[in-house]
Amino acid sequence: MRGPLRELRRFVSLNNSRISTRTQTVVRTQPLQALRVQAPSSPIAIRRLATMAAAAATPVSDAGWTPPEPGTIPAPARRAPEDIHTHANLIEIRPTHLDLEWTIDWDKRIFSGSVEHTLVVEQDGVDRCVMDSSFLDIHKVTVNGKDAKWELSKRKNTLGSALTMQIGRRNQGDKIKVLIDYSTTEQCTALGWLTTEQTESKKTPFLYSQAQAIHARSMLPCVDSPSRKITYTAKVHSKIPVLMSALAEGTVQASPTEPGEARVGNADTNGLSTYHFRQPVSVPTYLIAIVGGTLSFRSLAPRVGVWAEPTMIDRAEWEFKEDANRFLIAAEDTISPYSWSRYDCVVLPPSFPYGGMENANLTTLTPSLIAGDRSQTDVLLHELAHSWSGNLTSCGNWASFWLNEGINVWIERLLLQVVHGPEEGPAQRGFSYIIGAKALTDALEQFKDIPRFQRLVPVFKEGEDPDDCFSSIPYEKGSNFILHLEQTVGGLDVFLPFIRSHFRTFYDRSVTTEEWKQHLFDFYKGSPEISKKLEAVDWDGWLHGEGLELPVKMQYDDRLALQAFKLAERWIKVIEGKNDISSEKFKPKDIEGWDSNQVVVFLERLHAGPRITGEIIESLDSTYKISSNTNTEILVRFYEVALEDPKGKYAKEAAQWVTKQGRMKYCRAIYRALFAVEPELAKKTFTENKTFYHPIAAAMIEKDLQLIPSRPQVGDKGLLFAVCGCTGTGKTKLGVELGHLLSGRAEVISADSMQIYQGLDVITNKASTQEMEGLKHHLMSFRHPCPPTRGDEYVVKNFVEDANALIEKMDKEGKTPIVVGGTTYYIQHLFLPGRLVSLANGDEEGKETKSGGEEDIDSILHNYDLTARLDEAQIRLLHRLAKEEGANFQSLGATALQLWKTLEMVDPTMAQRWHIKDTRKVMRSIRILLETGKRQSEWIKEQDRVEEEQHRCDGGGADKEQRDKVIFWLWCDPTVLKERLNNRIEKMIDRGLLKEIVELRTLEAATMSPGKRDFERGIFQTIGYKEFDAYLTHCQRTGTLTSLDSRSLRPSCDDEQGRTLFAKAVEDMKTATRQYARSQTHWIRNKLIPEIRKERSRGARVYLYRLDATDLDKWDESVGKRAKEIVQGFVNRYSSVCDDYISQIDSQEWGGSSHQAGGVDQIGRNRFEICDLCTQYTWHQLEEQDRKEGREENQTPPKGEEGESEGIDSNSEIEREPYLVREADWQAHLKSRAHRAALRWKQGPRNKPDEGPEAVEKRRRRRDAAAAAAAAIAATVAE
Repeated sequence: MRGPLRELRRFVSLNNSRISTRTQTVVRTQPLQALRVQAPSSPIAIRRLATMAAAAATPVSDAGWTPPEPGTIPAPARRAPEDIHTHANLIEIRPTHLDLEWTIDWDKRIFSGSVEHTLVVEQDGVDRCVMDSSFLDIHKVTVNGKDAKWELSKRKNTLGSALTMQIGRRNQGDKIKVLIDYSTTEQCTALGWLTTEQTESKKTPFLYSQAQAIHARSMLPCVDSPSRKITYTAKVHSKIPVLMSALAEGTVQASPTEPGEARVGNADTNGLSTYHFRQPVSVPTYLIAIVGGTLSFRSLAPRVGVWAEPTMIDRAEWEFKEDANRFLIAAEDTISPYSWSRYDCVVLPPSFPYGGMENANLTTLTPSLIAGDRSQTDVLLHELAHSWSGNLTSCGNWASFWLNEGINVWIERLLLQVVHGPEEGPAQRGFSYIIGAKALTDALEQFKDIPRFQRLVPVFKEGEDPDDCFSSIPYEKGSNFILHLEQTVGGLDVFLPFIRSHFRTFYDRSVTTEEWKQHLFDFYKGSPEISKKLEAVDWDGWLHGEGLELPVKMQYDDRLALQAFKLAERWIKVIEGKNDISSEKFKPKDIEGWDSNQVVVFLERLHAGPRITGEIIESLDSTYKISSNTNTEILVRFYEVALEDPKGKYAKEAAQWVTKQGRMKYCRAIYRALFAVEPELAKKTFTENKTFYHPIAAAMIEKDLQLIPSRPQVGDKGLLFAVCGCTGTGKTKLGVELGHLLSGRAEVISADSMQIYQGLDVITNKASTQEMEGLKHHLMSFRHPCPPTRGDEYVVKNFVEDANALIEKMDKEGKTPIVVGGTTYYIQHLFLPGRLVSLANGDEEGKETKSGGEEDIDSILHNYDLTARLDEAQIRLLHRLAKEEGANFQSLGATALQLWKTLEMVDPTMAQRWHIKDTRKVMRSIRILLETGKRQSEWIKEQDRVEEEQHRCDGGGADKEQRDKVIFWLWCDPTVLKERLNNRIEKMIDRGLLKEIVELRTLEAATMSPGKRDFERGIFQTIGYKEFDAYLTHCQRTGTLTSLDSRSLRPSCDDEQGRTLFAKAVEDMKTATRQYARSQTHWIRNKLIPEIRKERSRGARVYLYRLDATDLDKWDESVGKRAKEIVQGFVNRYSSVCDDYISQIDSQEWGGSSHQAGGVDQIGRNRFEICDLCTQYTWHQLEEQDRKEGREENQTPPKGEEGESEGIDSNSEIEREPYLVREADWQAHLKSRAHRAALRWKQGPRNKPDEGPEAVEKRRRRRDAAAAAAAAIAATVAE
């Protein structure tokens, strides 16, 4: 007893300094074998050490407060289960027990038999039971012994099919038994089958299962959700011995204590033996497991044993004999008594995809743990800890999976500290966190473009497979969170009692994050000091935070890591060329005495540093002989480093090694590394060895190697592509190329608000038949260009409805829609629905629209207290606006400024958003108020609220449609685009632009009175129509129209006034086109991208790629090739494509918070501010023009940001307008020519330097041209 007591005293004396305060005392690191000699060597010593140390380390944190005893704090009230990964009617039916009977057909690789469920009805009136099924053949269903009707729904991808069974009308508390006869199929995703040749013993085939997360439903129809736990029995008929995650009875020894193979009972006439199993402790269905094959058993302790193939059993026994039982004792004394009777492990063949699986009574282990030096037996601590975390107390759904793994890793590392003794234990615990930090960083980086999977509580969209977000995050981020709480409340002595209470309180239950958190606060509510500390924890950051960093900077005991870091730094200096390899004098003794984890950290440090060359990695291997190591944790890191150099010699060696590694941690890492340097070798290696890997691993590797599509999701309706961008960037060309890239199984939907009109191909820039190259185009040339009446306009709502109908039709025909056009808000509302406010918004929301009568208008004004605030002219304007549906602001006798000031009174928020000149939108905002009785800004706020509520109800899923939506943004350098657009105008004139305008003018004259001309509605707002109005009016007045060139209608040489008007019209059209292109880009940057960012943060599968269309001579390289790679990536569902959803050149556009998008936030971002200085300067310009017409100082109005005129036309009705600047453009405006000109004016005139004759003549010509243009316009207007 003297030895254990001495160990105990040393442990207790160091406990408070090492465990509670985690003082990082530097202690000499010793080899792993030496550590194990110093660690407590007997079960009795461990038990007394752990129990007495925990008792001795329980101080009083607050005066008068001690931690409550386990079980004294009641559990929170049970909540209704919520799990989007099951079809089952969880709230109505609760399973309690199931009885399995299977017959295994080893030749066909299927199970046939039945499962009988014992169910409790939870609500009155329930008449059906819904269970999960995946790739199962259902034969018959009986309820309480009577045949029952059943239905198997259409498969919903990874969720499988819903099995709905009629049980008759039942009342709460009723118990029923549902018996289902069924068989599995070859598509079963839970079972791994190995041929005799694939086993190590070469005696019989082998079988093992892996049901986590939602694969149990492919072995048996069940309620496949961790929220419902069951006990079970099993009767298995097999010609080869089997084991299950339960206590064996009968032919397989229930409590084996002697060596030997699994015994086979008396076989029937078919050569089948029957094996019986019983699991008396409730488990979630994912813990139902089976293993079959030629297996031998070794007893490691009275309650502990190991199974393995006969050729491996001796090695397995030696590997685990020293540690397995003492680990179990340490766990019991640290947490609570073991609840599962026996702790047996089975070492599976190499194809097992995980390091271990915590199946109750039968932990399955990878053979990679059999390293021959006991260096990886600490993995047993992880699986053993699951006997409490995960198995005994389970997560309530897969969003709370971190409770299983985060708490479990925390326990594992605490046990690591206990079993390694008081001196080295704290360092081992800290070292384990340091090792895990690298895995956490890699996982967070992996999901940087799916940030919802970076959360500790991930957000799943409906139908997503939990495996899709499987990573180290719940393990490492979760355990760090628990460690942070331990440090927050005052150390291990204060926190460990809560962990014990957690497992006592939620014994045999499933628990959600919310319930766990409530119990945590309830446990410490007696201590105001600790409660205050807990309230200060960044709960949102830990549970829902995204990004690459933890909410706090964690501190670990890094004694064991320092040696590895220092050696790595020496090698990094060589890699960087700072030191010569010979001068560093690396020797094998550099790592003498290191344990395997130190070598791992050393290699990870190298891998995180600069790229290592093949020559240096060969030198490293020659020095330390790492490639000949038998430890897989070391080898996988070595190959990751060695494969950094594409010209290195280790690719084939790594390819050969990975064919024997089924654990996904190893095989996926090496396949990805190999794929990066020799993709063909990686693909060939996997293809030839695919049958070696478990189906779960094979599916993930296929995605890594881009061999097959990634797993589709529920409701997946295929791909939806779009091409947007400003005019003149080649959208039509790219759309057609995408269609042909998709083998012609695609059709184009035009998203251009002007191309909907019949004819007018030139002015609307429609694609010609030749340019379409046989690809079908929709929503072009289907509306008559006659002026629409109010209510008959084709607006965004109509486009969305028509486009969705076409998309649905294409889905059924197996075709891919490609939406192409420059009306970006059409694409935005189609791809990101929910931001639509129509003229009659009340109708869209299902509300009654106001009639717009006199009484209604007065009532609206009264409701908003506007009657006294509006003047009589404004009230008359509102009444006329309500009555005259087709009126524009001129026909109402109002100026644009008067209209805007009226909106400023009735809806000031929207007035801030619209420019005074944007009369169409100003009138639309007023009409929404008049027709619905509610301000447009209020509609938008309500949409925001409904959208947020829907977002919460959907569990964060933003895109119910489950469709990948890919938008290509064609971008061009503004300087190049300006010249390109100018040239295009000339070409359009030669193609017959003016001839189309003449035809449209004829149509307008026949359908509209001159007083009701409106250049802001329908086809008449297209660029060119208004600009050439004065010129064509002149031609018609002079009768020269018929004598002009029949196609271009250019003026004759002797018509000086016509030439002046024509030149002015061309320049105006060029200016308007450039301004429109600028506004298109502005919309993409300031409206589309923020909406995409917001929706992506909610999980929407929408992607934006900017392609540089500046140099058309390099189109194939900069646009075509890149677009082809992206399209093929999405068609084949390459995960790597989605990781790069926006190019590097777009970082400035993409940067910012998703919360800036949409709704009121977006209104605020787009609101206009008045620039007082520019307003005064503009007024001064107008006064000067009125008073000193023709003076050279007044010939050039202020210029905008790109040199476009932003001055006020002297003939405009608008006078004394304020100069408005959008808030988002304020900084750019301060640097603009317009503002600089106003500043110069304010500072007063400055003497100009003397000008030469050439400069004077140039200024005179410019003045004369401007005067002539003004005179020609004035004459046309007068006539």
